[in-house]
Amino acid sequence: MGDSIATDVSNGTGIDKSTRAPRVRVARQPILDRNSSVFGYELLFREAQQEEVTFGEGNVATARVLTHTLIDIGAETVVGEHCAFINMPEDFLNGQLTVPLDPERYVLEVQEDAEPDGDVTDGIEKLRQDGFRICLSHSASSINAYDLLHLADLVKIDVLSLTADDLRRDVESIRMRAQVPLIAARVEVADTQD
Repeated sequence: MGDSIATDVSNGTGIDKSTRAPRVRVARQPILDRNSSVFGYELLFREAQQEEVTFGEGNVATARVLTHTLIDIGAETVVGEHCAFINMPEDFLNGQLTVPLDPERYVLEVQEDAEPDGDVTDGIEKLRQDGFRICLSHSASSINAYDLLHLADLVKIDVLSLTADDLRRDVESIRMRAQVPLIAARVEVADTQD
């Protein structure tokens, strides 16, 4: 499904001798269109020794993905001509931290636990004014998804978190509220894609 690229901030040995920073993997999960062509890639952070995605401190993980993608590896190497989806913690969404990315290359992904308060809503509106596309993540636990739907350019639905009936109902509900393209997340077998 996805693949990863290991990198080191300095010397290719796996450890940055100046900071003893661990080797980092930027994993990319392809996002396919209906024809199974690559539309873009979701970028995820992993420590080199880990097989699972690290979901610890969101700001740290996001900052590492940005740093290693932009500086160490280069966005062109990681995603080629495609767009990159980056999970954005609330501190990036509400303007407390700057998003140092090219809006034409990157789609900012709002996680399902984002609080749709004034700061987040205002921050997302500002990011959209700056040219960023916003992808809203949606799953069975997304209680705030509809509150932010008016700000979304795309909606990513976790198909494995929903029953088939819930998925149909949620898709219909989203389509009634907004005319945005939908992305099916965690499609792991062809039967799910259909």
